[in-house]
Amino acid sequence: MKILILDDDELSVEMMETLLELNGSEVHTFTNPAAAIDSIKTTEYDLILTDFMMPGMNGAAFIDTIKDYISKSRVAFTTAYMKDLFGGNTESGRKIDRIFVKPINVDELIEYVNSIK
Repeated sequence: MKILILDDDELSVEMMETLLELNGSEVHTFTNPAAAIDSIKTTEYDLILTDFMMPGMNGAAFIDTIKDYISKSRVAFTTAYMKDLFGGNTESGRKIDRIFVKPINVDELIEYVNSIK
């Protein structure tokens, strides 16, 4: 399984990368949305895991920007805010498959990834 992680918090990125690699996934990490967008244009990912609140571009805007490249990808948000504050779709109507509230429960993350392998 190929996973893209985008989060402006480097510690969160490192934690998720280590956990998901130990679980057998190929993980590509980014702290900058522009670099992640460039990667998505040339690489097909099974899962896009992005933070919702980031400086410059939030997760919904990021997903709307790449929506034409990720028709086969699952999309999950990570957020320190309650998931009730987000309706589950981006402005363009792209469905968000899962929302993980930080701190992320690692067992739930692994279970979710394993369910889509």
